[in-house]
Parts: sequence; structure tokens; C-alpha cells
Amino acid sequence: MNMVPIHLNFRQPWFNYALRDPPSCQGNADIRDVGEELSKGQLLANQGQHLTVGAIAALSMAGVFEVEVYCYPRVAVVITGDEVAQNLKDFAAGMIFDANAPLIQAWFAERQQQVQIFHVADTEFAVVQLIQQLKHEYDVILTTGGVSVGDYDFVRPVALAQGFQQIFWKVKQKPGKPMLFAEFQRSPEESCYLLGLPGNPAAVFVGMQVYTSTLLQALQGQAQLPNWFTATLTQPIKSDARERFLRMHACNDSSAPKVALITSSTLGRGRETGEVIDAEIFCVNFIALFLTPTEKGDDGFR
Repeated sequence: MNMVPIHLNFRQPWFNYALRDPPSCQGNADIRDVGEELSKGQLLANQGQHLTVGAIAALSMAGVFEVEVYCYPRVAVVITGDEVAQNLKDFAAGMIFDANAPLIQAWFAERQQQVQIFHVADTEFAVVQLIQQLKHEYDVILTTGGVSVGDYDFVRPVALAQGFQQIFWKVKQKPGKPMLFAEFQRSPEESCYLLGLPGNPAAVFVGMQVYTSTLLQALQGQAQLPNWFTATLTQPIKSDARERFLRMHACNDSSAPKVALITSSTLGRGRETGEVIDAEIFCVNFIALFLTPTEKGDDGFR
């Protein structure tokens, strides 16, 4: 059956409907077949993918109103350091303001996720009590500070004594070398993971973008690694024995992506301006983290 669209033709003083001469009239034009939105065997969603608005709509159109999903991991954030002041009232000589708790909380808020923040004193007893509690209540414990080898770095020895199995400790990178990743198996089906980040906020930022995001995706059945790409340096940087994450502005022109240092503190002698090197980058809100090549001569692990 053919159908011709009806157009409204305005004639004074009455309203009449009149057919206009269409350029062509094809069969089944302006007709929707029953069920044409979906076809038999069509894939609506992949296992492990994020359920976006479009994915939920596609499943609903097919009459799929319930699916099995991964629960979002319960995350506890532990801020270590007696020198960390949470507010102006607590601030005194020799102290610093807490930048890591707001940083991490905002990072999770951007992903519509909530975390619980804990502050712990630099004593072995306090760290023992807190880790003992959190490992049974949370799926991920994210700590800042206390993972190196100082007199008040209790996170690693306490975690190992509490039954956590070390997966790795120390990463050959800058910032963020003294990093700890360990697992506590509560049962054959459940584990609590501890990701210990250094206390420096720059190292925390790198750890969140590279390691925390990867861990959370893995716990939710996803495998979306950072989207690394190569680019051209617009200015020289100095070499280092460790891979370094440097904050840079990323831009595209007609030839190839280019990156430039955000601050002058990381400038140094070494590579020529504009040299294309074997480096890897991924973008975070228009800011790129630049992963430099390494040289020999460091005792870190990767």
C-alpha cells in the first residue's frame, strides 16, 4: 500500500486539505513495520560494558527489564599523617592542609560515586585498628602516605601482618614510586584490595588516573585501559632513570598531536624541541599525563 503525505493548504476563507504533487511515490514510504527497531540475533549489550542511557533504552525496547550487574565496590579512603590538618582550626606550625581527601572525593564525585574518608594517626596501633576494621567492611582500601620505608610508614607492614598478600610494591615511575598493591581474601568469593598511594598530591592524582581507575574497572568486569597515544614535544625535557608522568597541555593541529609542559619546573636539558619520541600519553580533562622513556640506573620495579 502506498501512502502520500498530506500537507495543509491554506485557502481563505476556509481550511482545506489538498495533495501536493510529490516528486516520487515509493512503496512502503512512511510506514513502520512491526518490530523493525530490532532484528533477531541482534546484540544489544556486551558483558562488562557500562550501562549508559542508550544501552538501557535498547534493552527496554526488547523487553529486557532486569539484567545482572556488578555492584560498585565499597571504597574506604585512609589519609595518613599527623602533619595533615583537616581545617583551619587544626592548623599549626609544621602542618599542611589536607589536599588528598578533597582531591579523591572530587575524583569519585565526577563519576557519581561516593567514598568514606578516614584520617588515621601516625601510630602503629591506630593503623592496625583501622585496617582490621576496614578489610571486613570494604572492597577497596585506598590509602595516601605511609607506604614508604620511614619510621612512621606503617601501612605496608601492618597490611602484611593483617593477612594481605603483596602483589607489588614500588613502581619505577615518578611521581608515585612507593606504591603498594595487596589483596586480602575474605572468602573464596570475596577479597579486599589495598592500593597504597604516596602522600604527595601529584602522585595521588597520577595514581587515581592510572591505577585506581584500572582497579575499579576490573572489579566491575571492564577492561578499558587508558587511551595512550604518541605526540610531539614542543620543548625539551631532561632524562630520568624512571618513567615520569608530567602534566602537559595536549593539542591537535593539521599534522600531529603536540604536548607542552604546563609549568617550567620540569624543563631541563636533553631532548631537542619538537623531537618525536617513543612516549605515551593520555588526556584527562584537556590535560595530558606524559609518560617519558626511561634510562638505566634505578632500583625501582615495574
